[in-house]
Amino acid sequence: IDKWRFRTPKGQKTRGGDMLFNNYRYAVETVRKIPVVYNARGLELITRNDEVLGAWIEIDGKKEAVKAKKAVVLATGGLRIRRQDAL
Repeated sequence: IDKWRFRTPKGQKTRGGDMLFNNYRYAVETVRKIPVVYNARGLELITRNDEVLGAWIEIDGKKEAVKAKKAVVLATGGLRIRRQDAL
């Protein structure tokens, strides 16, 4: 477990959430070699008999289907909401 301990390298000011995200990114992209798509807009899940098989996404205006091998992981960020919709 020591190899996954969160440590800030000397001279680096990365802390908290950024450090946690960087550790996850390293574990997923480098160690496990799982492809990750950033800045993609999720459009629709592809399903069959209540099972998620993939997702339709949009990257730079281009729509494409991503087929899942074992799982589909959805992560969101930058959620914007109009004030009047929140009340």
